[in-house]
Amino acid sequence: MVDEHSQAFRGMPFKRVFYRLLGGDAGPPLEALTADERTAVVTSDEEGLRLSMPTPVIECGHEFELLLVPAAPVAQFDGELVLRRLNDDGEPVPGSDEVLCRLGYRGPGVSRLRLELPAVARPGPYELQFVGKPRSSTTLRFAAASLPKA
Repeated sequence: MVDEHSQAFRGMPFKRVFYRLLGGDAGPPLEALTADERTAVVTSDEEGLRLSMPTPVIECGHEFELLLVPAAPVAQFDGELVLRRLNDDGEPVPGSDEVLCRLGYRGPGVSRLRLELPAVARPGPYELQFVGKPRSSTTLRFAAASLPKA
């Protein structure tokens, strides 16, 4: 998904509130839980870690920004950001996996981690995925384009 706010309506925290607003019951509201219970509920969701970019198209040859957004604050990241080139049908090109960067973080729990990543050299469709701990992310698809010089 593009930009951090695009994920606001996904996951169990939103579903619990939405069902409650419609008169249903999808379990206790997260505000009523202790911090440990809240972490257990949030991390049991199917969406552990998401990637987010401010735009779906980046310019070739320029660094770009990426956010890692965990479902709950995380005190440690250890893994790699893997870049895959896609063909015109949206399928990964065999042998195109490239480790864009190795990522290691230990410190206070963070609700998001902002990264400035190296430039993508060739135009085309790509997908990016964090592979590692605390858990692997969903994939993020985007395009790299060569823009004409003004």
